[in-house]
Amino acid sequence: MRSIATAALVVAVLVSVGLWGCQDDRSPDPGGVGMQIRYITDEGAAAGVPEAIYDGVLRVCVAPTLSSCDDPGVFSTYFQVGNPTSGTGLFAPGEDIDEDGRPEKSIEGLPMDTTLKLVVTAHPAIGAPATWSCRADGIRLAKGERRFLTCTLAPIGQFSALDATVTQAPETFTGRFGHTVTALPDGRVLIAGGFDTSAPVPLADCQTAVAPLTLAAGTVCFRLIASKKAFVLEPGSGRIYGLASDLGVTYGRAFHSAVALPDGRVVLSGGIDSAILYFEPLAGGGYFPGFVPRPADAGLTGFVPTFEIFNPQLNALADNPNRDGNPERGGLEGSGNLAVPRAFATAALWPQDAGAAFPRVVVLGGLDPAAVTTRPSLSWEAWNDGGSGAFAVGAGSFARGRTMAGLGYMLYGSTPELWLIGGVAGATNDTELITIWQSTATGGVISSASPLPIGTAHAGKNFVMPCVTPVGNVVNPVAHLVTGSIGPWCVYDGAAVPPTYTPTYDLSTGEVRRCPAASIPPYVVNKAVAGVPLSTIGGWNAAADNPHVFGGCASLPDGSALVVGGANDFGFVATRGSHRVTWAGTAATKDGAMPATAYPTAALLPSAATTVGGDAIFVGGLSVTLTGAPAVTFLDDVVVYNYAD
Repeated sequence: MRSIATAALVVAVLVSVGLWGCQDDRSPDPGGVGMQIRYITDEGAAAGVPEAIYDGVLRVCVAPTLSSCDDPGVFSTYFQVGNPTSGTGLFAPGEDIDEDGRPEKSIEGLPMDTTLKLVVTAHPAIGAPATWSCRADGIRLAKGERRFLTCTLAPIGQFSALDATVTQAPETFTGRFGHTVTALPDGRVLIAGGFDTSAPVPLADCQTAVAPLTLAAGTVCFRLIASKKAFVLEPGSGRIYGLASDLGVTYGRAFHSAVALPDGRVVLSGGIDSAILYFEPLAGGGYFPGFVPRPADAGLTGFVPTFEIFNPQLNALADNPNRDGNPERGGLEGSGNLAVPRAFATAALWPQDAGAAFPRVVVLGGLDPAAVTTRPSLSWEAWNDGGSGAFAVGAGSFARGRTMAGLGYMLYGSTPELWLIGGVAGATNDTELITIWQSTATGGVISSASPLPIGTAHAGKNFVMPCVTPVGNVVNPVAHLVTGSIGPWCVYDGAAVPPTYTPTYDLSTGEVRRCPAASIPPYVVNKAVAGVPLSTIGGWNAAADNPHVFGGCASLPDGSALVVGGANDFGFVATRGSHRVTWAGTAATKDGAMPATAYPTAALLPSAATTVGGDAIFVGGLSVTLTGAPAVTFLDDVVVYNYAD
């Protein structure tokens, strides 16, 4: 379901700008890049040049990927935007090289066979800060090659929803949640799988499907089926393309793992192709959710026991006939079986393998189908690209099974670590809150000790399905923001005015209920501070600020973090909640300048990634109706937070 605010039509076609490579003889087919330019505004899209920059300029920069547009020797030039009301031209006329009726501006001296980025920024005046920008990554020109790109400029420092006229997505790109969104080194973003089909299930049928679990009266149930479709998003244009091949599974996969390898491939593993999603009433009001993987029809397996690899260069068109860089290229290959089928696991590149010739992937915890009822897994496993090409279970096990945990990569000192945060629904002590996995010379090891200070209790910090993202240093992080509290237990005192909720590990004392989300605000896990404190967020108002239950999060290159969507409480009403958390020294602070509802759509569980250019991309999600006629609505919204370098 598309956000109403993004229904405006994009029709702004300004002009093409030709960027020509060096050593190009301009005959018979001149090489270079031509751009079609359009703008996204607060309303969703512009039907022309935004009035704020009528008399401004466009800066065009072409630079090697790791270079700044301000570096010496990098190509950079300015063009007048033009004022339609005064009749001034958009650009100085040039030669119509591609004979499309619009003049190009010839720019020479670009390097060949070098990976480049193109950055366009719009400024109200020369010397003024940019207010719009777009960026295309992964441009690589051969001698004589001509490339044509669409450059969609979005406002800098805010969220923009891309409507259907921008994305031009295929009909198979429908609403979904539980999908993965993975940034690729070439600038594109892979969107894979997720649930895209649902139907309400009567309680009696639901009880049969989840047996031997016992559901309370009033439980609301839905049957979910996953998609086998995968897509790529080209952030510079906002276009979405369907892959030539589907995921290599019978139906699809959702809540699977996706890990990007340094060479641009992505390992997709596990997940579920069908499930029961239920919301069980709580004593204090609202609901508590649960997932049970279950086959629904012939051909479905519940748990998906396989893995497969996305190769970004498969299915490339010969000679790039559309002259657009073939952004829809890519496909799936190299499938095999996991050692243990698992869903809701956490996965990452092996911490010491960032520059390895044969990278590895480690998958930790998740739901394990070995028992009659699914249970959190005690194991981890790894895939070695240079070895057997198969997954193998690693040594050691977790003290408590962990599923739906958050994952943070820490590098403090010389030993990289993976921190599993939460994932134990009923933790009884701090050791069960955070578990550390470390890579060693011979494999990996699970720490048996809690990293938290001895003698403290953090019962309120027990999260299931938290959103975890770095703050401070996003390359070598030592701190992570943890949001989306759900799962802690509290001692409830109904005699107090107002009633109080006190987090506890002891479920045998007093009346114990699930802690309301508002009583468990976000926190920061910070290994750089002695004792690894769980720090609060400066300026956070637990009573008023959206706690983002089932929200999405992503980090920005400056070390800040965005948190969007989710619910305020156990009613699970999707919200447009938004926060930006900044970082200074060793402390996190809420950015008071960001509006509380800056995110353009109300969504639970939007999936997110940060592109190589630094923009945050949020895709899809869902909303649920739990009263009256129960329903699940899948969202196909694509939202970009334009960071701009």
